Amino acid sequence: MRTTWPSSLRSRLTLWYAVLLGVPLAAFAVICYMVLDRTLVSRTDRFIGEALTVFAREVVAERRGATGVPAAFRTTLADMRFRNLRILVRDAAGQVIAADREADQAAAAERDGDRVLAYVRGTAARAETVTVAGASGGSRVLSVPLVVEGQAYLLTGASSLADVNAVLERIRLMFLLVIPLLLALASASAFFLARRGLAPVTAMTARAGEITASSLHARLPVAGDAELTGLARVINELLNRLETAFEQQRRFMADASHELRTPTAIIRTEADVTLARAHRDEPEYRASIGVMRDAAGRLSRIV
Repeated sequence: MRTTWPSSLRSRLTLWYAVLLGVPLAAFAVICYMVLDRTLVSRTDRFIGEALTVFAREVVAERRGATGVPAAFRTTLADMRFRNLRILVRDAAGQVIAADREADQAAAAERDGDRVLAYVRGTAARAETVTVAGASGGSRVLSVPLVVEGQAYLLTGASSLADVNAVLERIRLMFLLVIPLLLALASASAFFLARRGLAPVTAMTARAGEITASSLHARLPVAGDAELTGLARVINELLNRLETAFEQQRRFMADASHELRTPTAIIRTEADVTLARAHRDEPEYRASIGVMRDAAGRLSRIV
């Protein structure tokens, strides 16, 4: 049965190292991206809020010389210019009484801004990200209430998120390039370290494959970390015991062979001598058989 799981210990160690490093890296990248996204959006909200606060103060100051509050809004909106910010003012009925019209902006961007500003409804203070068809990257819209001379108005500021999205895009691209590169370098380093760390095991395996019954005197190389040297020493002690057992077996076989040779030779010689003459009397046969019986008894004891 075929399997896709690596059979090599080095490969498994490398794979586990890559997984254990890759998962925290991916989680770290996602968390950093979310925190950065939230920070940039919060900074944009703070910028819009501060701009609307300055705008409201100017409206109050402008009201002293204007013929009415709507006129003060329009005059202030015409005089004040904010980079990357469009302002719209509604009254309590939701009617637009003043809207930013920057003559020096590109016509397409101005139309996009109009659509974003027109998207916001209601008089409650809120902040939201608005994506409008045809607009580039969406906009962050913040609406705050303002009371002037007892009349309620809604100030709405819209700032394009194009710059924020560009920064986030660069961050995403950096993560997509850096994380795989780090994983590749870490995996290569892990494979090298695993290969170097397991080199004594490879040497012991090759040496153990060369040891046979005729070369039990050979021993495994003792090298590497404490665990590997301990393993090599245990195996070498096992080889010592095996060599001792084989040596005892060889000595026993040699001794047994020597001991068996004597009674066997006696039986054979006695039989040859007895059969050398065609006829012998009974005492001679009995004597010969007695000698062979004694030799056979000795042989039985040895066996």
